[in-house]
Amino acid sequence: LCPESIQNEYNEVVFEYFEFSHYLRRTPDWFAAYNFFCSNDAASANRCCTVVDSGFSFAHSSPYIDSICQTHAVKRVNIGGKLLTNYLKEIISYRQWNMMDEFWLVNQVKEDLCYVSTNFCADLKTAKSISPIDRCSILKDPFGG
Repeated sequence: LCPESIQNEYNEVVFEYFEFSHYLRRTPDWFAAYNFFCSNDAASANRCCTVVDSGFSFAHSSPYIDSICQTHAVKRVNIGGKLLTNYLKEIISYRQWNMMDEFWLVNQVKEDLCYVSTNFCADLKTAKSISPIDRCSILKDPFGG
């Protein structure tokens, strides 16, 4: 994925400048899959998983079969934190205040209060009732007053 000339420059820096005797260069999704296989007994039996790497502008889905990334099946989706922040700005602006020019502020609120559910159905039932999920964010006064 990375041009060979850049890989060679990187190798030169690692071996000559930092004086490494050897190193392992892999993508972040490889390390996530490796950690999953090493820490999960069920995963070590079948050696299959899918790693979803969600970033600011897009997300990658990387399937692993027998602990090998299936590069032909890696998919990129143009959905990331920026899209979610923009959607949140739109919802807040529609319901409360005009926040369309406040990307940084809405992004900070999203990072402070949003989370990924590990049990979506249970969290959805909890959220429909009086919810311990409800949280509050207090905006700081930029002028110190």
